[in-house]
Amino acid sequence: MDSSDMDCPRQSVNALEWVEKGSYRESGAKYVPVFPEHIIHRTLPNKIDIDVHQAFQEREFHQPETFVALIPKGRVCGSNGFIITPDNKLIYDLSNWFNTPVEAHPIVLQDQLPPNKHLEGSIAVLATAGWWNYYHWMFDALPRYELLRRSGFKADKYIVSYCNLAFQTETLKILGIPQEDMIVARDEFQLQADELIVPAFPSCLRKIPKWACQFLRDLFLPHLETNQGRKDLRIYVSRAKASFRKLENESLLEEILSSLGFETVFLERLPLLEQVRLFANADIVIAPHGAGLTNLVFCRPGTKVVELMGPKYINNVFWALSNQVDLDYTYLIGEGEEPPSYVNPWDSGNSRANFTICPKKFEKLLKKIGLIKEQH
Repeated sequence: MDSSDMDCPRQSVNALEWVEKGSYRESGAKYVPVFPEHIIHRTLPNKIDIDVHQAFQEREFHQPETFVALIPKGRVCGSNGFIITPDNKLIYDLSNWFNTPVEAHPIVLQDQLPPNKHLEGSIAVLATAGWWNYYHWMFDALPRYELLRRSGFKADKYIVSYCNLAFQTETLKILGIPQEDMIVARDEFQLQADELIVPAFPSCLRKIPKWACQFLRDLFLPHLETNQGRKDLRIYVSRAKASFRKLENESLLEEILSSLGFETVFLERLPLLEQVRLFANADIVIAPHGAGLTNLVFCRPGTKVVELMGPKYINNVFWALSNQVDLDYTYLIGEGEEPPSYVNPWDSGNSRANFTICPKKFEKLLKKIGLIKEQH
């Protein structure tokens, strides 16, 4: 084993730079563009206040080129799938850690890497940071398989993260990767392949491409039985069983919603395809912010969405998703003081805080979107 295989990389490079400028192109390194860079345009959300919150005001987002890289003798490290070149550089744009700067990347801060194992053949990487979270699994991991398919690269094996959660098992089965072709990446993991095939990350939070949404719809919606269930569901997604970011006065809001024909659902209790069915058949979805709203990707165009958020953590990712699948999106911010305007509202360190929603404001919102009729 080369000692450099266990040394943590102290330099970083992006994939295109390494392929184009390095000496490894002669040994077969490749960079294959799949989707061109483009601008994502968004419409403003509905609102009950005079002004749209700053988190929802930006209307145009640059989406970089999406690609697949082939890295001869490349290494993949840890359950998050960090990518290291044979000359011991971190490929930063293929080693996502929630947009952390290079100097704070966890692999740079390590003292030593796990022991390295070499594997013959072509190995594709689907592992991703946030693999334990339903949103990141669905939008960061699974669409990488579609990039592989479109690139024309063929893999002998696929590296996936852990796979000890029900939604991971269910989705990989539907994706069609045989169990024997999976290599499970864990924390103490480092593997070097003859050819490491690494798709770019399809998106980052707040920058969801339309093709990734269509891929997920095409993958899962055909598995629903024709005319399965009602087509006019009104669902409220509860976080009562979550360990954080709970809506503390949820029972008051549920009373209002129950009188309007809403069904309260606990997504953590439901198999994947049952979640897909609920959202595909919903006319209206109301929910506190949480990964369960990833299922909005399966809604019909025009479905009404009301997202409830605490004042200290305002994350606009599901506004971004709603725009890409043509949903009618509204948000409502809970009671309490918001961070100062110079603090990113989705990066204020309060992502786990519980919150309350003013019932009067909630009823006002329901009137505005037509669920409660005005009394004259």
